[in-house]
Amino acid sequence: MFKLKKYTKINLTYAWFALIVLSTLNILNYADRSIFNALMDPIKGQFKFSDLQLGILASAFLWVYAIAAYPLARLADRGIRKGVLVAGVIIWSVATFGTGFSNSFGELFAARAILGIGEASYATTLAPLISDYFPASLRSTALGVANAPLGIGTALGYYIGGKSTEGFGWRHAFFYLGIPGLILGIIAMFLREPVMGLSDRASPEKETQKIPALKAIREILSRKTLLYLWGSSILLTFSIGGMLVWMAALLHRDYGFSVADAAIQGANAAVIGSILGVLIGGALADYWNRTSINAHIWVVMIGYALSGVFVFGLFAARTHPLALGCIGAVAFFQMATNGPILAAMMNVTAPHLRSTCNAIYLFLIHVLGDAPSPTIIGFLSKQMGDLKRALFFMPWITVLSAVVAAGALYTYAKEKKEMLGNL
Repeated sequence: MFKLKKYTKINLTYAWFALIVLSTLNILNYADRSIFNALMDPIKGQFKFSDLQLGILASAFLWVYAIAAYPLARLADRGIRKGVLVAGVIIWSVATFGTGFSNSFGELFAARAILGIGEASYATTLAPLISDYFPASLRSTALGVANAPLGIGTALGYYIGGKSTEGFGWRHAFFYLGIPGLILGIIAMFLREPVMGLSDRASPEKETQKIPALKAIREILSRKTLLYLWGSSILLTFSIGGMLVWMAALLHRDYGFSVADAAIQGANAAVIGSILGVLIGGALADYWNRTSINAHIWVVMIGYALSGVFVFGLFAARTHPLALGCIGAVAFFQMATNGPILAAMMNVTAPHLRSTCNAIYLFLIHVLGDAPSPTIIGFLSKQMGDLKRALFFMPWITVLSAVVAAGALYTYAKEKKEMLGNL
């Protein structure tokens, strides 16, 4: 089923069609993972879970997601990227549907873990595929569009979760999100697989070469730009990712929103900011790149720094509109960096190693970032008896992420030229 004719010449009409299909799938990707966060308090009420248990369930998905990413990426880098992606869509859709049948902590944990396997398959292959559908000059823009669904999908998950508490119950929310993924997964089977390295004019020999795992890791880790970007992203993901998990609960407990309003209004603010951020950030980086080779790095640095500023603003907010405005601003500046940072990573990595590079990135930002942070926040909240106090160190970590990203200014230009020279 995956032996369709390959995409061997860049065709922007087909590239945009493929991007629409993949971006629509990405909406479900983020909706399926975020709906649990919107329903944490109702699930807690039914099963009498502690905040620590809720944090563990939130982290279960991310731990498995991070660990599964590397072996799946190695499989994808051997030339079957689309097959890995489609299999992931089917697995995560089945896991989402099955979550609605869970009746214990163990069953919820298992469903969240399986969801992690499916979504890791998708995440490791998405950026490398899009990098080859589009010319390098549009890479940041295309990756920004592909990641706009982070905000849309997250908002959809929170919206459906919030509505479920008003009528049909939290279990049905998982049922309604599971089915569309199976349908779209079938459509994705018929996308044409782009030749690996097409947009960078890699030679056919480079496309098919198989590199031993340890040699591949050494080659990737030799790029200092990646180390700076990964380090900054770990810090940002720890802070913003942890806050995202607890956002609905924070608005409900500390700002006086109802459970439904916390999920829906918080999601509305985040989705508006996210969509504007990814579209503007990616396009800005590609435009700025015409005159500054470090444009992608500058967008990442500025976005991370301003995200931290508005997290401080959230904690200082005293009214509902101001709190929601700060959430929207954090989403805008954080998501404005999504396309540029992925483009920068792809730009310094050889085409036949991009899925592996992306997998290492995902492993690190989740294992050291938003996998442990929800549990740590839950533990601190339980000890302090105050969720807002447990979150107060997050803005400082967010600002620090911008400082770490600055290191890439000294390495990116040289390593980007080296990568192109080796093709």
